[in-house]
Amino acid sequence: MKKWLWVMISAGVLAVILVVSVIYITSPHTKKKIVLTPTQLQALQYTVPSLTTNLSDNSMIQTTIVLQTDSQKTMSTLNSSTAQVNNDIIGVLNDTSSSEINLPNGLTLLKQHLMKSLSVFGKITAVYFTQFIVQ
Repeated sequence: MKKWLWVMISAGVLAVILVVSVIYITSPHTKKKIVLTPTQLQALQYTVPSLTTNLSDNSMIQTTIVLQTDSQKTMSTLNSSTAQVNNDIIGVLNDTSSSEINLPNGLTLLKQHLMKSLSVFGKITAVYFTQFIVQ
C-alpha cells in the first residue's frame, strides 16, 4: 500500500512539473522595451570633439561625432578614456576611403565599424555625425 501511495504522489508531482514546463515554454517571454525620454537620451550622449584626419586614400575628413550609449557606466568609461576613444575613431577613419564613404550605404557601414571598434568602452547604441566634410 505504501508503494502505491508513493507511486501516485510521484506521478502527481511529475504531472505538475510537466504542465508548468509546457506553460512556460509556450508562453511569450518578451521583455518590455524601455522607452527613454529625450532628456534621458541626451544624458547618455557622448560628444567626440571635432576630428580632422586622413582617410586611407589620402583624402581628408573633418567630423564631429555623437555616440549614443546605453548606460551611465558606458558614459563614465567614455569620459575617462577620451584619448583612447579619439584614437580608435581616427584608426577607423584612416582605414576608410572616400569612395567607401560615398557608396549608397557608406555612412551606415562607417557607423557600424565605429560602433564595433568602440564597443570595448561599453555598449554604443547609435553613432551620429553632427559635422561631416570629406575633401
